[in-house]
Amino acid sequence: MEHVVLVDQQNAVLGTLPKAEVHTLETPLHRGFSVFIFNALGELLLQQRSFGKVTWPGFWSNSCCGHPALGETVAEAIQRRVRAELGMQVYDLFEALPYFQYRCEYGGVVENEICPVWLARTLDEPVPNPLEVAATRWIPWQNFKQVLDADAAGRYSPWCKLETSLLEEKVADFLSRVGG
Repeated sequence: MEHVVLVDQQNAVLGTLPKAEVHTLETPLHRGFSVFIFNALGELLLQQRSFGKVTWPGFWSNSCCGHPALGETVAEAIQRRVRAELGMQVYDLFEALPYFQYRCEYGGVVENEICPVWLARTLDEPVPNPLEVAATRWIPWQNFKQVLDADAAGRYSPWCKLETSLLEEKVADFLSRVGG
């Protein structure tokens, strides 16, 4: 059974709860992570969240999100979740937004996370786990920003939109450093 780590505003551990019990209208603040994965062409991997997910089912989002376990580093959690959701390995992990925090609600479920945002590279093609991911696609970063700007229907997760708005310089620097 997967657990999430409950924290206070200073990110100090308060305890854990089973993941299945956390996401409600009263979701406590907890640790998460978000990662944007790029291929050798510098394209961003997007995923459509499984329609069976409790939080934002069927929404398109950044490459992978999840929750580090107690005692697990975020980098370890990213590797674990990327393997589980996308059947991929990532490298060149870079913590782009270490202090990102958000709270949003949809369909009677609240997300409330201290959620560092990471960038990563891969040489792999996704092999999505259908319990986690409905679809994937690669898109150039600049095109993705235009897609988000034009998303009047709200088909993308709110955290993905918020994170993307803060990542412009970080992504350009990351891709230039790693040859993307």
